[in-house]
Amino acid sequence: MKNRLRYLVLAFFLSSQFSFADEGMWMPNQLKKKETAMKALGLRIPVEEIYSEENASLKDAVVLFGGGCTGEIISSKGLVLTNHHCGFSQVQSLSTLEHNYVENGYWAKEKNQELRCPGLTVTFTIRIENVTEKVLAEVKPEMGAQEREQKITATIAQLEKSAIKEKWQQAKVKPFYYGNEYYMAVTETFRDIRLVGVPPRSIGRFGGDADNWMWPRFTGDFSLFRIYTDSTNHPVDYSEKNIPYTPKKSFTLCMKGVHEGDFTMVFGFPGKTAEYIPSFGVDLLQNVTDPAKVCIRDQRLSIWRQRMNGNDTIKLKYASKYGTIANYWKKWDGEMQGLRRSNVIAEKEVYQQTFTEWVGQDSKRINEYAGILHEMELFYTEIKPLSKLNEYYTEGILGVEMITLLNNSVRPLQEMAKIDSIPTDSLKAAALRLLKGIPGFFRNYDAKADELIFASILKLYHDNIEEKYQPGIYADLQSKYKNDYQLFAQATFRKSIFTNEKRFSAFLNSFSHRSMKKTAKDPMYHIYQSFADLMKTKASEELSRFNARIASLQTRYMKA
Repeated sequence: MKNRLRYLVLAFFLSSQFSFADEGMWMPNQLKKKETAMKALGLRIPVEEIYSEENASLKDAVVLFGGGCTGEIISSKGLVLTNHHCGFSQVQSLSTLEHNYVENGYWAKEKNQELRCPGLTVTFTIRIENVTEKVLAEVKPEMGAQEREQKITATIAQLEKSAIKEKWQQAKVKPFYYGNEYYMAVTETFRDIRLVGVPPRSIGRFGGDADNWMWPRFTGDFSLFRIYTDSTNHPVDYSEKNIPYTPKKSFTLCMKGVHEGDFTMVFGFPGKTAEYIPSFGVDLLQNVTDPAKVCIRDQRLSIWRQRMNGNDTIKLKYASKYGTIANYWKKWDGEMQGLRRSNVIAEKEVYQQTFTEWVGQDSKRINEYAGILHEMELFYTEIKPLSKLNEYYTEGILGVEMITLLNNSVRPLQEMAKIDSIPTDSLKAAALRLLKGIPGFFRNYDAKADELIFASILKLYHDNIEEKYQPGIYADLQSKYKNDYQLFAQATFRKSIFTNEKRFSAFLNSFSHRSMKKTAKDPMYHIYQSFADLMKTKASEELSRFNARIASLQTRYMKA
């Protein structure tokens, strides 16, 4: 389970301190096979009431909120309940210093007071289908990794195109169990979503980062939204004429409460799992990638806190950004501690010894699986320095907001300008599309905070990454600025056309093929390009090769 599309998954367990063999996580369309076990644990409804493709079921009340959160339909008028942090970016974008919904909360007393949330979506799962046999039908054992991937990609594209669905619905096929199984989800996405209510931050984020990812929590961790549709109850863009969505199913609240030993299940859209990686993969997480990410985010969060404290404007601008960055900073920090405390690497090593013995007991298994773990160990050892480099680039260098903007927006424009055959009108049109997003970027941007982070990250990168992976800007930084990172950052931000909204906008307004020379000479773009070129020439290809090989081995390991 990865990327933006995530499928409904259900987990169930007993409310107890003990672990049971029947615990686990399943796709909802697998539940019929688990019905006996679930009823033994206390389930009192048929599994068809949890997941059904023919009739209304609980899956019709569990939604993908935005790009990665779970939400629940809790009324016959399309009311959606989700976590406080899941709706936080919308609340922040709707807030001003005069109407600060982040700090004070918001409640619509009437439907005409519900606030439009541009760009927010809510997605329903219509059905889930196991398409493994169809996807792998033309894959042959003798195929190389690249040929296999091309065949699978082509088959998936055809399956998505030919899927039986309504014209407003979507079909997506994704791999599970490291490519051993493939599932297609048919979904429908609603685009007119409005804020109904959210508690003040003092309630919604009570306990802050210290309590995040902890249990139990004592926060009012919720926000409320409503889905709007056209008169036929189908997805449509925002209009004042739209009406509240009528769901197939909605949750009701049981007023009797819960009791010790009650059956419990979690139904929703989780992130991806790394449960099945070998000890070498855990070592990489625990001792390389997680520490790098936590260290870098520590710096970013610390600087944002300094800028936010005592400045209400900056505090409002960065409220959502800070929460987003802090969320996974805490997760990774806790992950490192948990892996060490539980001695997971040692546990994995014991399991791997058992696995190796199992392989050796059968000639067919020997032919198919012998040597997998040894190969994986070699590749994981080779990939360590590149993985660390990648984290310092993606979390660090691209953690500078201005550099991310250049990477995502200006670089593609620059690449277009290099192609003489692209008409000037097409180039100008692309520049004007980018121009439309510039006011929104600067509205939630503090250049001084970004400048301080830029200086801090450059030093972190220099101090933690091997010299062979350091671009030429460090020589300039030493010779011209005597390793004064703050002075270097100040000069870069002062001179760059991109760090000022008016200069940036004027540049885009007059963009042409000749502009690429001006872009290349810009100090901020030059620094970004230096790091991007280094990654491309010295790391990206090798990193991709190692990752592809590890993924291929992991697929075989998962199959075993």
